[in-house]
Amino acid sequence: RSKQRKTVTHGERRRRREAEGRDAAAVGGASGGGVGADGGGERVHVPALLAGDQGGAGVHAAAARRAGRRQGRRRELRRRRRRALQQLPALGGAARRRGLLLRRLRRALARRQWRRRRHAVLFGKHSSDSNQNSIFGIFKTSVLVTNMRNFPLRRGVVAGLLKGYIGVSAALFTQVFSGVLHRSPTSLLLLLATGLPTICLATMYFVRPCTPATLDAATTDADTEEDGHFAFTQAVSVVLAVYLVTTTVLGNAIKLSDATSYTLFIVTVLLLLAPLAIPVKMTLFRSSPRRRSTETTEEPLLIPPHVVVDSGGDGDEEESDKVDLLLAEGKGAVVRRTKRRRPRRGEDFEFSEALVKADFWLLFVGYFIGVGTGVTVLNNLAQIGVAAGIGDTTVLLSLFALGNFFGRLGGGAISEKFVRSTLLVPRPIWMALTQTVLVVAYLCLAYTLGPAVAYACTATVGLCYGVQFSVMIPTTSELFGLKNFGLFYNLMSLANPLGAALFSGELTGRLYDEEAARQQHSGGVCLGPGCFRAAFVVLAGACSVGTAVSLVLAARIQPVYMALYSGGSFRLPNASQQH
Repeated sequence: RSKQRKTVTHGERRRRREAEGRDAAAVGGASGGGVGADGGGERVHVPALLAGDQGGAGVHAAAARRAGRRQGRRRELRRRRRRALQQLPALGGAARRRGLLLRRLRRALARRQWRRRRHAVLFGKHSSDSNQNSIFGIFKTSVLVTNMRNFPLRRGVVAGLLKGYIGVSAALFTQVFSGVLHRSPTSLLLLLATGLPTICLATMYFVRPCTPATLDAATTDADTEEDGHFAFTQAVSVVLAVYLVTTTVLGNAIKLSDATSYTLFIVTVLLLLAPLAIPVKMTLFRSSPRRRSTETTEEPLLIPPHVVVDSGGDGDEEESDKVDLLLAEGKGAVVRRTKRRRPRRGEDFEFSEALVKADFWLLFVGYFIGVGTGVTVLNNLAQIGVAAGIGDTTVLLSLFALGNFFGRLGGGAISEKFVRSTLLVPRPIWMALTQTVLVVAYLCLAYTLGPAVAYACTATVGLCYGVQFSVMIPTTSELFGLKNFGLFYNLMSLANPLGAALFSGELTGRLYDEEAARQQHSGGVCLGPGCFRAAFVVLAGACSVGTAVSLVLAARIQPVYMALYSGGSFRLPNASQQH
């Protein structure tokens, strides 16, 4: 019934246009300016639409009739296509349906380019910054939380690896788009719509909780084997990052043939699949479990929760009876007293309990300043390159991406190394150290901006920017536990878009526009070190505050790290181990 109504409506519109064409022809019957008769018998002047044409109105009427016929034919063709799509079977006509949809997509992409760019910026911004409202954030959070719980003794290394692979993913898709898909937006959308869900469905079985390593694994051969596996994965990721950056720069510099592009992509796939050698090796060459001697055991391995056992003395048997009596008769009282006790740092926190802790907000402010100033440089790399006299900013972007990767990977590994050493260096120390380096880099960009300074400082800022991620993640889990780690991680991740909005949009953008308006160059560009001088000075001052905040946080949580890592191994709380 709805189809018939649409068909009648189109027919009525076609007949109405034909009637209007006949009226226009009647009005334009007289030559030399188009004079016709009005309903009241008066002669009115109808101006000629084609200047200099004595028979303008008649020609216009003929053109209107031809345009109406062409529009009617196009409408009829669209109606037939819609009917064909509706009549196609679900499986048998899949190829034809896809062809029609792709043709329609190409026509849509060819029109309204400004709308397409606006929508891409809008959705891309929300997808990359607002993790809580995007599928990308769901993927990232689920993988990160699962692996942090599976490897609680290697939190820094796990965070650095996962965030590092996220950092090089952009270079991977750039290689796929340029070399394999030949810069076709339609093919890229088809890959994102079908290829990525297929990969996720095929691999989601492997992203699952498993039994974490035991507390005594830090002194066994199993721990050494696990360290070797992580070292192999880190080495492969470094090779992959350098390879992707090299191929990206090479592809922008010279024109690569199709065979060369496909070969480079095959090597990329092999590097991506290289970590699969670890489970294959563990499956084919299983290590025999090491037997533990129970003769040297002097105290129980598991102590009942909420019960303090005083070792030593002659009344051990009597004390054991008292403990049993306490658990049997006073269980309710113990539980009630435990519920009133707030968790200590290092235990599992609830969301409301963490919000009232000063350590939470000190970590948030330090991370906010570190990533906010770093993403400001990333968002303005093109303008910084132009101001420094660099024509092609591809090298700048590649240097920032490479430094970002090494910062994420190295920040997690180095902080893990030093926190287990005899020095027990808290992880926020590395946030303070990198933000001190950022102060120097921003001052160099403010007062000595040039091509060489821009290249060096861009790589340095990318390195320090990456360290903030790999330090924040394990620090959050160590202070507030793994039970609600996903919630705390996403709340901390809000610092990235908030910092970009404040430092990049409100501060740097406004100052750059004012300087560009003062210089009055063509195209609204700004040249010279004065374009970003005021902004970089403010960013350097903000990083000075961030350094102080991180040092205060490190001093506050030093006892937590002494309790967790004294003896060189991580003492996993019972609550976090269960979750």
